[in-house]
Amino acid sequence: MTTAHKLSRQQSTDASSRVGSDSAAPVQQQSLTPRSPHTLADLGLHKGSGTHTTTPAVQAAGGSVEGSVQTLAMLGTSGPSGSLPHLQTIQASFGQHDVTGVQAHTDTRARDATAQMGARAFAHGNAVAFDGAPDLHTAAHEAAHVVQQKAGVQLAGGVGRVGDVYERHADAVADAVVSGASAESLLSATPGSGSAGTSVQMIETWQKPANDQEKGRWVDASGSNENQMFKDVAPKSESEQALFEDTMLSGDLSPIGIANQDVSIIAAIDPKGAVPRQVLEGTFNSSWNEAKAVLAKGKLPAEAEAAQGAPTTGAQKQSLEAMMQKLWEFRQWHHDAILRRTQDIVAHHTNADGFDDFKAAGSAGLTSDIDVNMKGTETEYAVEVFNREFTADGWKYEAGVVYDVNVYALDFMHGVGAKVGPNLLVSEEGRMKLKENDVMVDRKQGGMTDLDKADEDAMRQEEWALVKLRLYMSDGEWATYKSSVDPEDMHAREFARAEEKYREYRQTLHEEMETQLGDTLDVADDVAETGAQQIQSTARAATDTEADAENLAMASSNRVYERKLREVREMRETIETRKAAYQKGADDGMTKEELAAIKLEIDRTLGQLRELLSECSLYANEAYVTSGGVNQAVVGMQIGRPVELRGADAMNAVHENYADTLKEIGRHGGSLGEAAYKAGKYMWRMAEAIRSLGYGDIPGVVALFDLGYLAAKVLKSDEMNGVNKEEQAARQAIFKLGLSDDAEAGALAAKVKTIANEATRRHFESERVLNGPNDLAEQTQSRRY
Repeated sequence: MTTAHKLSRQQSTDASSRVGSDSAAPVQQQSLTPRSPHTLADLGLHKGSGTHTTTPAVQAAGGSVEGSVQTLAMLGTSGPSGSLPHLQTIQASFGQHDVTGVQAHTDTRARDATAQMGARAFAHGNAVAFDGAPDLHTAAHEAAHVVQQKAGVQLAGGVGRVGDVYERHADAVADAVVSGASAESLLSATPGSGSAGTSVQMIETWQKPANDQEKGRWVDASGSNENQMFKDVAPKSESEQALFEDTMLSGDLSPIGIANQDVSIIAAIDPKGAVPRQVLEGTFNSSWNEAKAVLAKGKLPAEAEAAQGAPTTGAQKQSLEAMMQKLWEFRQWHHDAILRRTQDIVAHHTNADGFDDFKAAGSAGLTSDIDVNMKGTETEYAVEVFNREFTADGWKYEAGVVYDVNVYALDFMHGVGAKVGPNLLVSEEGRMKLKENDVMVDRKQGGMTDLDKADEDAMRQEEWALVKLRLYMSDGEWATYKSSVDPEDMHAREFARAEEKYREYRQTLHEEMETQLGDTLDVADDVAETGAQQIQSTARAATDTEADAENLAMASSNRVYERKLREVREMRETIETRKAAYQKGADDGMTKEELAAIKLEIDRTLGQLRELLSECSLYANEAYVTSGGVNQAVVGMQIGRPVELRGADAMNAVHENYADTLKEIGRHGGSLGEAAYKAGKYMWRMAEAIRSLGYGDIPGVVALFDLGYLAAKVLKSDEMNGVNKEEQAARQAIFKLGLSDDAEAGALAAKVKTIANEATRRHFESERVLNGPNDLAEQTQSRRY
């Protein structure tokens, strides 16, 4: 319920003249999410100090202006607040009717809102707004309306009438306060008490036409129910939207300012407008991770809680989460717009099929990243264009920092099989089916027909999976892993080559970071840190903020990735040229030996291509680096097509998801629940790959599968909204994995290591039995896909 008091139209016009003409698109109504138990009602005006007049209800030309009044009332009470003016005198008169919690607004937002309404003051729920310092009568009158709204209003037909009883009642209360009498009995006899926030009262507002003669009109101040009110929060015109956005941008968009904003105001923000960008860019330093840490968690930073002297309230949590929703909507629209701009540029410079489609794989949750898989004949070029266009749009950081969005060129995404029929997992993410396919046949995307080359490729793929695992282990953890899975050093050469590739990756990234920074860097070498942590520590030491450090590492990775993709593009063209030469030779009558030589060159180049694709993927943030990892996670479990993961390919999927599990536990190690929830999908995929190897009997594998599925799918479903997901993940981890009640994230990591290491040991042992006691590095022939 809102009550307003008179101001001249000239002042209203002056206030509205500040609105710019370049407005954003209207807000979609379905995005509005009501929280307040009150509707806007009972707005009335003072014609003079303490004097009220009313006129019959009418609509303005062109329809009701209720949307404007609602928007202005909520905006006017959305800024900083203080105690009710004259509180001591008013409270002494009000007696048991407590108004100490009334929030009074006299800031710029309050003054602008009253000016736009043509009022001197108004009441809205537990808040009151004034155009300046109010006299005692005005303050007491508004305080009386607050008490009325707490009790509820009952209006004939739900509409206010001339000589409204509530206005007369508020005047009587204010008169008592000014005279020094008690108003307690008057307030106890508030007329028509009933259910708060369900009635509609009309307000009297005053305009001054050209002839300077005053005339009044009633304006509907609320919908007939709470939901209708919030639907009407959306501005009804471009000028209203411009005013709304201008007011928001000029207000307090700090974390505490957002938290103290009414959730209905946040719900009315245009997700394509300037407010979400300002919040992300200004408040959270263009960092999606910084925004998530406050908004997605619905918790103010420690310094903000200390400043307000209390923990984050329930209402503040809702407002923070509502703003996260707006940032999510903005991200969805904006990154899609950049992608489509990229498509146009690629089509212009190459061909219409260069970048003809894209798909964002993964969860649609507010905290999820976005992995964009590009499709087309020129996706290597498209990645570079997207990164360039994103920063050209005015962002100081890479898309991976600003939005947690990463784009990938066509890599190991083979068109394998048809979609699997429905079952528990297919209906969710797609159960991996172990069926034969032609992953390794001669394709533009990769693959080869020569078995020796295929075996060499298999060895390289295993090495790259180990490189990724090495990146998320410390030196000590890596040494322990090697000794536990290969006690007889049967894979010593394979581990040595993986270590060499890992060191080369670190060196390349370090050199690029120096290039980006324009200075030399001191390499972090804390032996307790993983390789990934050391890279981030190096970046932190060279920058001022966490976002700067994240961007330095990510920008460096992206630039190397782009250069590597140019090599990929050239290599694909070489393959196509040789395939054309093979076909022409066959048509022209080349000998079998001559054709075999060309085919061998094609296979050799395909092997080099797949090696380069794995290296590229290591620089592409958050990507899988082997065909086994891609096919299991994306083709098999997300798309739901039948994928064969035999032997080494399945082991690669184990190692990649093992690495990602360690990465997520390391990032989210604040508690067992946080670690289990965030690492869920990788634990699930790792356990599935272990089972596909035939090692489902390893203690804990089934439990890890169930825990991962619960965290990745069940807890993220709509049915679990409102549930403390991290708490549930912790309980299930303790129950399913047999962890102690006080277990921390490290205990989960230890359990994962035990299971994954045993699966690797068994796999290596099976290879030893198959190949005999000689060095397996020289016996790749028997390791078929």
